[in-house]
Amino acid sequence: MNQSVHFDKRRTIAIDHMRKKQFDKALSLFEELLEDGEDDSSLYYMAGQCCRYLWSDGHEFGHEIDDAISYLEQAMKRLIEPERNEEGHSYHVYLAFGIALQLAERYEEAVEELKKAVKLKPPKSLACN
Repeated sequence: MNQSVHFDKRRTIAIDHMRKKQFDKALSLFEELLEDGEDDSSLYYMAGQCCRYLWSDGHEFGHEIDDAISYLEQAMKRLIEPERNEEGHSYHVYLAFGIALQLAERYEEAVEELKKAVKLKPPKSLACN
């Protein structure tokens, strides 16, 4: 099987697990893809979101909020021209990162990241909550 087809199939399965709120299964697949050398901002973003949702759901698997922050930081580093905000991806990365920082009680940092999200999308957005 072609490497790119195999990647796409695993990514699709992982996203399907996310839609079904099976964040532990999705996270495992995203981590496999990242371990296999995939270096995509959206993979880090989705892995970070899985960690954040696991943490907020009260699962006791470890330090998911710190893992969420780490994955989301990696997603931000891999944004290409974040100000272009293609398909809203940059906005969602900054928003998720700000929320994760807020959950970790790192409020000043959270505010700065949420401000970046608001700059990419008008104030009627979630970043103003």
